[in-house]
Amino acid sequence: MLTGPQLRTEREYTGSFRSNISKEVEDRFEEWAKHLPKTLWELGASNLETTEVHPRPDCFSLREEQRALIQAIAQVIARFLSRLFQRRACRPETTKLICTRFTPYFSVTHPTRGALPGPLFKLPTAHRKLVLDVMALMLHDQDVKACAGEFLGTLEGSLTGQDEKGYWNQIQRRG
Repeated sequence: MLTGPQLRTEREYTGSFRSNISKEVEDRFEEWAKHLPKTLWELGASNLETTEVHPRPDCFSLREEQRALIQAIAQVIARFLSRLFQRRACRPETTKLICTRFTPYFSVTHPTRGALPGPLFKLPTAHRKLVLDVMALMLHDQDVKACAGEFLGTLEGSLTGQDEKGYWNQIQRRG
């Protein structure tokens, strides 16, 4: 039988997780976590062909390796956020802020071209589904869902006509 502190270290544990760290450390951690959506956006928006200059003809494989590395980093961040929200390790106000910062990941508004798909749709399907899992976990919190109406509209609007729309509907029914 596991006690409370031991239970928190189990992989399958999905209850609320609060460590015994100081308020200052917790605040710094949450401040860091607030910037992860922007990091994901920047990684997803990376266009290696236009940002890197390779004088050698064998640079194609190097670009592919860089793209794979960027996608791997983005997956690590998405998996980290998934665990963070599964364990409800952030305060609700931090989760709400992280939620709103995900909006440009799904859709951006250009002054002359209007609404454009965000960098999420440049990534492989498996990564897209992982990000949608993170969104579902975030929006599972009723306090977050109540204030995330605009974000939810952006997310669902960006999925219109995308293969992931069915997946999103499926995980919404489960939640």
